[in-house]
Amino acid sequence: MPATVAGDIDKDRQEQIPKDSCMLTAGVDIGSRFVKAAIVDPERGLVGRALVTTGFEPAEAAAQALALAKQQAGLAADASLPTAATGAGQREASFDAAVTDVAAAAAGARHLVADCRLVLDVGAESARAIKLDEAGRVANFALNEMCAAGAGSFVESMVRVLDASFGELDQWSLRSTGRAVITAQCAVFAESEVVSLLHKPTPREDIAKAIFESIAARTASLARRVGVAFPIAVVGGAAESQGFVAALKREFKSEAVFAPEAVRFAGAIGAALEARRRREG
Repeated sequence: MPATVAGDIDKDRQEQIPKDSCMLTAGVDIGSRFVKAAIVDPERGLVGRALVTTGFEPAEAAAQALALAKQQAGLAADASLPTAATGAGQREASFDAAVTDVAAAAAGARHLVADCRLVLDVGAESARAIKLDEAGRVANFALNEMCAAGAGSFVESMVRVLDASFGELDQWSLRSTGRAVITAQCAVFAESEVVSLLHKPTPREDIAKAIFESIAARTASLARRVGVAFPIAVVGGAAESQGFVAALKREFKSEAVFAPEAVRFAGAIGAALEARRRREG
């Protein structure tokens, strides 16, 4: 069975959920590493969420995540809700509707950061920049799926080299007072650069900051391809890093870069919103 992680939901929201769940919709984001499920209420927002590892059975993981999210929302695991799927594995499971990754991330990010005009979605294997118009519609987008240097897996590689945890790397970066640079476009070559920096020796805090600045620079290059606009919403697993978000603020020379709560669930939230839109017809 896939390992599970459930997100915390405000208990007041659970208590306010009506017995009649007809207003609720669900979204499932089936990624290459994790499946995220979200239950969304039109008035109260996110009322249930769950995350499980994808494993070798995406459909099973999707069903498990959805059941956990329903339970967290105070519903029966088998409660029937309009449900839409998104993500790389959306074809592996059967739900009411399918939503593209770009459309789901855009809708979910706009829900979390109401006036955002640019969405930076940085996950385990890929990164994307999505430009939105004033109404929140997708105007343009650019993807990077060719190199882990633009995604969260780059951080995992660096964590192994430094023999540290993700949390340690993040906190080190925030304490940096110096300057180090990682120029490699490929994660493998970047590992060699990190080893060289360690041998100089370079303080681990400065190396950690350089790691996040490297990812931020690649993410910003995607943003510039579609046109930088503020406010910026940063979502996806990498957005859980304070060091990464701080590096993006330095890269864009702006404080209008926001990583909202539930950054991992933007795609699932966007899919749930699409399920609502289709239900309302």
